Amino acid sequence: MKNGATIKNAEVAVYVGEYFVNNGNGALLNNHGGGIIKINGAHFLNNQKDIVMQPYELWSTVTHKAILQRSYIQYTTFKNDANMLFDASINNRRKLGSIFAYGIKGLRIEGNAFENADKTLAVQERGTAITANNSSLDILPYYDPQITPPVLVAKNKFKNLYYGVNITNGINEGLVKINENVFSGTYHSIFASGSKNLEILQNSILVPDQTLTQAGQSVPPRLYGICLNGGKGFRVEENTIYRPSSYGMPATNGARGIIVHNMGAEDDQIYKNTLNNLFLSEQAQGFNSGKGTMAEVGLKFFCNSSETEARSYDFYVFGSPYWHYWSFHRSGIATAPMALALLKRDNPDYVFNEIVNDVSQNSARKAKPNTNNTLVMQDGEFKLYPNPARDYTTLKV
Repeated sequence: MKNGATIKNAEVAVYVGEYFVNNGNGALLNNHGGGIIKINGAHFLNNQKDIVMQPYELWSTVTHKAILQRSYIQYTTFKNDANMLFDASINNRRKLGSIFAYGIKGLRIEGNAFENADKTLAVQERGTAITANNSSLDILPYYDPQITPPVLVAKNKFKNLYYGVNITNGINEGLVKINENVFSGTYHSIFASGSKNLEILQNSILVPDQTLTQAGQSVPPRLYGICLNGGKGFRVEENTIYRPSSYGMPATNGARGIIVHNMGAEDDQIYKNTLNNLFLSEQAQGFNSGKGTMAEVGLKFFCNSSETEARSYDFYVFGSPYWHYWSFHRSGIATAPMALALLKRDNPDYVFNEIVNDVSQNSARKAKPNTNNTLVMQDGEFKLYPNPARDYTTLKV
């Protein structure tokens, strides 16, 4: 599809695949009938699903390896508005999503525009731009290949959606790059679960305000810029996540910047991101470190910049949920003495107040606070608060 080719008002505009394929000699192993698609400069308007791709893994009789997927979707518009057809049989939801990739090993999504223009839809009905399971994706800007050196044509833009990118991969199942994209008004810009060596670099994310519950609608979950759930290794660097100052105070907004959950004892880093005017800039939860002597192996924050107002948090860090036994407790970040010493050294504007939980007696005892630089920990929960004597809350780690 190219040069303005258009599909509109469909339940599924493009479907590539079949659940069972037979070539006369039996089923083709590892194949679900998926194929290669090439889309550039097309338009998808008011479809409930725009593109659905099933696995494509034909095997070469020469190399005895899978033939690579070489599909691309470039410089294409995906949009729904108030004129979209309504299908009451699909849970009364209008827009389901734009691109669905299942077991696709190598899909380039470059320079597209994804937009929900229907402001009457509830949050959960606004659709997901990109949904992927066990897939390898490059979600990158589009450069004109006819010009040397290549010239930037467009970045992927995600506007007023429920999810921008929603990826669930098994470990080693897919490599994903989400770089240099623009998100605005999207409730959950980037969610990634189970990915290995994930890259999320240099994205611009304008976070909307928390949507209040309306009569007859389910309660919208908390909104965020980036959420990582499990996996093995990632790079989250030089992203900008913000709310304009014209939106007002973030205290009641509930907007999170970066959430990291259950990454385990991996040397992961959140590096050089800028987070402004959010209720909670960076949130680490679950198991993001080793335990015992391995407690210093885990999630670390370096060179990030966060500006919030007094009733908000730059960091909110906690370990396992409180209903777990304390013997299973592990912190949300690397917490060995060296890691804490680095936090204290690099954050002179913060008061670190240490409260250590006594597991054997199930009570808390407060350690002598450091009068210069301190960390707050209570019942396995770390919090960083600005020094009340300061009139700003910029934190760099």
